[in-house]
Amino acid sequence: MITEPLLSNPKGGITALLFIIANEALERLASFGLSTNMIMYLTREYGMDAASGAQILFLYSAAGNFMPIIGAFLADTYVGRYPMIGFGCITSLLGSAVVVPSERIRFLNRACVITNPEEDLMPDGRASDPWCLCTVDQVEELKALIKVIPIWSTGMLVSVNVCQNSFLLLQASTMNRHITSKFEIPAGSFYAFLLLSSTIWIALYDRVIIPLASKIRGKPTRLGLKQKIGLGILVSAASMAVLAIIERVRRETAIREGISDNPDAAMHMSAMWLLPFYFLLGFSEAMNGVGQNEFFYTELPKSMSSVASNLFSIGLSAASLVASFIVSVVRGFISGENQESWVSSNINKGHYDYYYWLLATLGFATFIYYLACSKAYGPCKGGQGGIAGDVREGSADDDDDVDDDYSSLS
Repeated sequence: MITEPLLSNPKGGITALLFIIANEALERLASFGLSTNMIMYLTREYGMDAASGAQILFLYSAAGNFMPIIGAFLADTYVGRYPMIGFGCITSLLGSAVVVPSERIRFLNRACVITNPEEDLMPDGRASDPWCLCTVDQVEELKALIKVIPIWSTGMLVSVNVCQNSFLLLQASTMNRHITSKFEIPAGSFYAFLLLSSTIWIALYDRVIIPLASKIRGKPTRLGLKQKIGLGILVSAASMAVLAIIERVRRETAIREGISDNPDAAMHMSAMWLLPFYFLLGFSEAMNGVGQNEFFYTELPKSMSSVASNLFSIGLSAASLVASFIVSVVRGFISGENQESWVSSNINKGHYDYYYWLLATLGFATFIYYLACSKAYGPCKGGQGGIAGDVREGSADDDDDVDDDYSSLS
């Protein structure tokens, strides 16, 4: 049973938490404010077509989400977390201006087996060649990282769906965004509905759904980490199906109103029809995004905490590259002289609904892939693979497993 307190460091507390929240909020405000409106700048000021502009933003997102893993390694091994956070804030400010579980990769244990003590060890007990002889902790860290990679890869399609804000902005720009006769929501601000939805769902889950479910069952209850991740993948795919239906209605409305040749013309269909999509995608983010981060923190050793906190960002980076690849395939193979591309610059003549149906199909296929990865992974640490009556129930004694692994090699 886990008895060690989660927060053993006396520093921090609510004061430090407020600084972290404020720092993260301001960083997200700057990055999302830039990325969501950049598609309009690229298409109008640089004359790019929508697909090319979206691909540039996908690559921009990939680079931005990949760099934190470099900072994570530097923080864990050399400079420390707080100096790296400070450096990251300064850099951000300047910038604004698959394998099987570890039980089946036990061959890695041989990297720390001493075959010849006189040659392998120095007089003080250290390895004479650290590249040839590793410590038990180093091997276990590598095995833990390899083990989570399949689960990590399943969240990629969810992030691909989140990356579609460029096309969503084009949709919203053609719809009626007026709340009153004098107030109109900017098209670039619709992405805020996703952030708002995610925040609301996280609060509802922690403060309403969990207490209510625990009261009904008569014991502490919550979704397991793998259940949260899987539910997020499934709902993400469903959200793209909903978006495809909304886009089909929007396109038909544009044709019926005779504005199909003018992609900048506004129609009478309300942009509020996009809210069900944001509502579902926000729920998906609340489940999958939070679930993945909790999963990585739980399954990876404490010495890899910075790496664990950045694995999700690496997934976002990879997802942006995947999204760019999908757009390239759709643009290259589903177009011709007599056939408009699905992702045409004229959103009224393209078939973005077909494109969204493709993403929905890939999402449902990813869910099936996730079920296979989840089964192969086995139970999570702390017994959080399924609905847990007590989140500390079923904690595994990892040290005993490690001892068994290495004793079998001696």
